[in-house]
Order: sequence, then C-alpha cells, then structure tokens
Amino acid sequence: MNTADIDNLISILQSMKTNNKQDGIISEIENSETKKDINNFNLNDLKKYCKHYKINVDGIKSKYVNAVWKHIEDQYEWYYTDDSDEESDYESDDSE
Repeated sequence: MNTADIDNLISILQSMKTNNKQDGIISEIENSETKKDINNFNLNDLKKYCKHYKINVDGIKSKYVNAVWKHIEDQYEWYYTDDSDEESDYESDDSE
C-alpha cells in the first residue's frame, strides 16, 4: 500500500467516525423523555438533528428545542393517545 492509498483510507475512516458520532447524537436526542432533556443538548447538536430530519427552524436555542420536541412528539403520537374510552379490538363482544 502506498502513501496515497493510506491517506485515502484514513480519510474514509474519519468520515465514517464523524457520521457515526452524528448518528449517536441524533439517537440520544430521540431518546429524550422530556423537553428539559432536549434543552441539555447544545445548539449545534440540535441543528444537526433538525438538518437530519429536514426540520425548518431558525433562531435561538429555545426555538430549536421546541421544534425538536414537537417532532419527537409527532413521531410517537400514537403512544401518547389515550384510547381508554374506546373498546379494544381484542375485546370480545359478549352481548350475544
């Protein structure tokens, strides 16, 4: 292997390391349980998350926190929905 090949390989590995780190931050943000948890991330991390999911937001950190939290809530909206008033699809109808 010559020097150019080694330099190319190093460049590829550094690129992969950067991408994995960004993916790690995105996963960490997605695993946030509260808006306060999201606020603990720095602005650059929140910007990366928004760029990754193509969330259009601009301005101060609180706007990014709100946009990220809304996105996370929207992703898991089914989880937050209260279906207690509706009959489950798995309950049998014993009125016959």
